[in-house]
Amino acid sequence: MLALLLALLIAPGAPAQQPGPAPAGIECSTCKGAGRAQQDCFVCTGTRQVGCGTCAPMWRLPSAVDPDADLRSGAPDPNWVELIGSLRELRENYTKTFGECAPGQARCPGSCREGKGILNPGKPCKFCAAKGSLPCPQCKRKGALRCASCDGRGQILRACEDCLGSGRRPDPVRIAPEHRATCPACASAGKWACRECDETGLVEAACRACNAEGRMPCRHCLGTRQKPCQACSATGDNTGFLGPKKSNRCVPCDGKGLLPCNDCNRGVPTCAACNGKREKPQTCLACYGTHVRLCAGCARNGFRAWELAGDTLLAAGDKAGARAFLEIARGRVDAHYTRLAERSTDPKADAAALEKQRKAQCERLDKRLAATQAPAK
Repeated sequence: MLALLLALLIAPGAPAQQPGPAPAGIECSTCKGAGRAQQDCFVCTGTRQVGCGTCAPMWRLPSAVDPDADLRSGAPDPNWVELIGSLRELRENYTKTFGECAPGQARCPGSCREGKGILNPGKPCKFCAAKGSLPCPQCKRKGALRCASCDGRGQILRACEDCLGSGRRPDPVRIAPEHRATCPACASAGKWACRECDETGLVEAACRACNAEGRMPCRHCLGTRQKPCQACSATGDNTGFLGPKKSNRCVPCDGKGLLPCNDCNRGVPTCAACNGKREKPQTCLACYGTHVRLCAGCARNGFRAWELAGDTLLAAGDKAGARAFLEIARGRVDAHYTRLAERSTDPKADAAALEKQRKAQCERLDKRLAATQAPAK
């Protein structure tokens, strides 16, 4: 009996299984229904470059800290504001102590301030020749590196943000006017399962510590194979140090301020994060290891979902409907960038860039809104 059933199933001319009904909504114009599209890289955020691990500005937000934890969990995180404040204070105090460092210049590991010994005041640091910094051996004075995660393209193929990876978006024509304030992408659910990582929140990707190079300049000697003498703060002189001494000349380094570096392999040790493999499982930057993605259309006071809905209606000739959605999008822009500024650990450095982005978004949406106006008679 079983053999007969199998024969009938595979017999020539057997009717093929009919496909199921197409998902509701309209095809996503971004991914063309594929559910995946080329979009900004999570690591470099589309800039094609990443900060140099040797000389990049310090005290940025650690990647293990989720800036949107309250949105993912649905509960406010009172520790977030305290953490941001602590990081800002830490960065300011560090800068006051050790001074500023120009991009592409690696801070001197001799613990000097602008080329002068801190523990031995007034004496020039011999490691950096009293300059306070050295040309960065990793980025070759550029201050940034080509992003290895996207191979310098700025974009990677990943789950489409505009349709939540489904390949289709809700048809704005079917959204009643009283429901237009609801996110047209996720119906204001605000989040969805992450499609970039596994259920543990990890993703196998280029090592972010060494930018997939497998090695990094030694933090003790910056690749010079000589490290600052700690006994004299790299000055070669013990004048500022207390205690009995026959002369002010530093004995361990014989007044040179330098010692052979025994902490590295020829100045460029293997990256400790990936053990030289260049790739490793690491926290997903899309969901910060929670396996829960925020809706790019509405989270953080986003406006993308309403802009897409407005564009769809505008293309269909429904100017009144398009204007209704675009006005909502335009009204959310300022709140979106205010939230981004509040979550920044370096507001002074980020303020200009955020303001430039805000103005560009406003100008683009204003042009869209102008296109919905009825022509003057």
